[in-house]
Amino acid sequence: MNDQVMPSPIDPTRKVRIDARPEPFELVPANTALVVVDLQNGYASPGGCRHLVGQDIDPARVAVANSLRLLDVARAAGVTVIMLKNGWDVELKTAGGPNSPNWHKSNPLKTMRTRPELKGKILTHGIWDYEFVDDLKPIPSDIIVPKARYSGFCGTALDNVLRARHPPSGVCWHRHQCVRRIDDQGCLSSRVHLYPGGGRYPAVGPCVHPGCHAL
Repeated sequence: MNDQVMPSPIDPTRKVRIDARPEPFELVPANTALVVVDLQNGYASPGGCRHLVGQDIDPARVAVANSLRLLDVARAAGVTVIMLKNGWDVELKTAGGPNSPNWHKSNPLKTMRTRPELKGKILTHGIWDYEFVDDLKPIPSDIIVPKARYSGFCGTALDNVLRARHPPSGVCWHRHQCVRRIDDQGCLSSRVHLYPGGGRYPAVGPCVHPGCHAL
């Protein structure tokens, strides 16, 4: 299980080879971070907010399993693990209000407005829906970054955390961009991406985002 895998002692010079596309490259685990996005009960568990509104969460269980395997490998290699956690205070003060694009784009926020009985029960700080899925157990070395927008950088400490810990290299992160789409999944891109030295490589791993069906 992922909660049993503790970080390895870090050799700051050790490199590993990644069989990526369009070509393989090397990275330094000590200068690499894995960012896991929104693997919370509301998005990926039976009884969570996506399940309550009739969305299929079966693909999310595959996403969770993929993420656990990735976490095991990353921790064993000494990679920094950062977990993003999306949600708001019970009064929705951090949601932005009617003048914020987030107020109109966020499906959970729209659900709470159309179904007032769910206010405070969807991705609200301190409740089960907001917590990570049961299988995802952060360990003491993991860094948890709360956020109130789809972006992990908007209004959070994520940029500072990454720059402080990994200035010379890039970031290995679970990237997702969310927009409103006809199928209501909103997952434009959800793969494991590697950004060594700031250069972008195409997807090198399976989709692990709870809202994506391309698993």
